[in-house]
Amino acid sequence: MSKKSILLVTHSQKKGYNRFFYGSQPSCPSFFLWIFLLTFPLFIATSAPVYAQWTMGAGGIAMGQAHTADHRDAWAVFHNPAQISPHDFSAGFFSIRYYGLRELQDHAAFISSPLPFAGETFQAGIAAGLHTYGFELYRETRMRSGFSLMVSGIRWGITVTYAHVQISDRPSVHHLLFDTGFSVPLSSSFVAAVRISNLLEKPASPSAGASSALTENPNVPLFPQELAFGLQWLVFCHTRILLDVVKDTLYPAMIRTGLEYSLMDGFLLRTGWTSRPFTWAAGFEVSFSSLSAEVAIQHHEILGYSPGISCRISL
Repeated sequence: MSKKSILLVTHSQKKGYNRFFYGSQPSCPSFFLWIFLLTFPLFIATSAPVYAQWTMGAGGIAMGQAHTADHRDAWAVFHNPAQISPHDFSAGFFSIRYYGLRELQDHAAFISSPLPFAGETFQAGIAAGLHTYGFELYRETRMRSGFSLMVSGIRWGITVTYAHVQISDRPSVHHLLFDTGFSVPLSSSFVAAVRISNLLEKPASPSAGASSALTENPNVPLFPQELAFGLQWLVFCHTRILLDVVKDTLYPAMIRTGLEYSLMDGFLLRTGWTSRPFTWAAGFEVSFSSLSAEVAIQHHEILGYSPGISCRISL
């Protein structure tokens, strides 16, 4: 594949645990409802442009990128800032190669820590992350910092991102982006959450300079706003089901689902699906003491397989 073709794939793709218990063990759900939640995207999947994949961590990839309501998401500084852990110190590294192409790789790292001024009714955490994607003709770099606050089980968070985008010999873009999110426990089994990405962004104007040059359309934002609603369901047999509905300002809504099953202490199995475009993924996590390793493989209906791996330490 030529570098020009790789650049087109890149542009198409990029535009296109720690503690969580609220009560007693949830009761056994309806088997048919469980199957419906996991297979619904199969019935709505259609061919469409590839969406931006901002999911970091092999665990999130393996669970279909459904992480808006995931209170165990160690990589929350890249996803929903409300889920940044106020309990544990953790750090990790992630790498994925898309469709077997060396030029199309994500690399990311994060670190998070609880803040020491927690009280009886509230807790807080901070996190930072670094992400890079692409090669010499297309390069994205993001540096993120985030804060979360939990009061009586309700969580709120915010992240600030410095984003740098360079396409070939065009002028580069430097931009500040803001994300926010909320998470609310509905019961001992269910959690609902919402995330708003690129909160203050608007479509670029003809005088937007580099942004217009990169998008080649003054009415198309380089960093479109995105709204996500998520639901987490704690089920029987050490099982979690995650469901996301995600909509940005450029494309139709997509649905993401994920399933996690604890086969034994320190070993988790995961799988998930996304719609528009349709992808499926699977993976596992192995934990020993404070160390964890995650492996995932994602399959795109047209472009093929993408293997990813991440490692994490939690204290």
